[in-house]
Amino acid sequence: MVMKELKELTFPPEAEEMAIKYAAFDIMKQLNKEGKITDEELRYIAKKRDLPIE
Repeated sequence: MVMKELKELTFPPEAEEMAIKYAAFDIMKQLNKEGKITDEELRYIAKKRDLPIE
């Protein structure tokens, strides 16, 4: 199978920043599920970073 060359994608800095924030928060949610951080700590992080808790 031959892969076609992918074109480079560029995003505005704001989009990259939000993607990083959401990725980091997703890791925090996983830590919460594993019992490594509390629900209260997760809410604090979400509030501090202005992110919705899903």
